Amino acid sequence: MTISRVCWDTGGIDGEIVYQRSKKHGVFRVLPVKGASVYGKPVITMPKTRNQRGVYLCEVGTDTAKEILYARMKADPHACG
Repeated sequence: MTISRVCWDTGGIDGEIVYQRSKKHGVFRVLPVKGASVYGKPVITMPKTRNQRGVYLCEVGTDTAKEILYARMKADPHACG
């Protein structure tokens, strides 16, 4: 299995590095992402146009993503012996 695409958080120490790498490698390699803690927002939203910095900044619905992950990790109480 190979890594085909990387989502990189722009809210870290230096978001400018993320924007530069995204421009260099293109949207098919590096996706700059930003968390959006709005209930009901899709897990990821891919914009149709570039932002002012020239990249496609995707928004990640963190509340929705956490809800899905927690539901999948939920253990069945009757499964333990």
